[in-house]
Amino acid sequence: MKKMLMKSFSQQLLFVFFLFGAMAFASSASAQSLNWKSEQDAQAALMVQVKVHATILGASSPGSTDYNNALQHVVYYKGIIRLIAQGETTEVATDKATVDAAGALNDPLATAATAGPKNGMIALYDEAVGFLTN
Repeated sequence: MKKMLMKSFSQQLLFVFFLFGAMAFASSASAQSLNWKSEQDAQAALMVQVKVHATILGASSPGSTDYNNALQHVVYYKGIIRLIAQGETTEVATDKATVDAAGALNDPLATAATAGPKNGMIALYDEAVGFLTN
């Protein structure tokens, strides 16, 4: 009985490891299958987005939802631009900017805007990936 339980447990454990490995491979394969824009094209696309959101900033009241959303976009996109200018690839800059967007401009308002919920940064990242890939 004990031997049978151990065999069953080891088979289940092996299955879990196999499933985990398959999921990890699938997620890395999907990330690698994206065709990222060149750094020059990415910077141009990001500058367009920064201008659009800067216009929204100018037309919105500080502290409003529209203002905070536009500020978060500007800070994140400028963070990506800054990292690309420092030599990062578009993909790496997009990833890294989600982590350090709050400090990208050394601006307390920017820090407050990017300190929002994690889901907001995930949505912002997904949006950036959408227009930075072909």
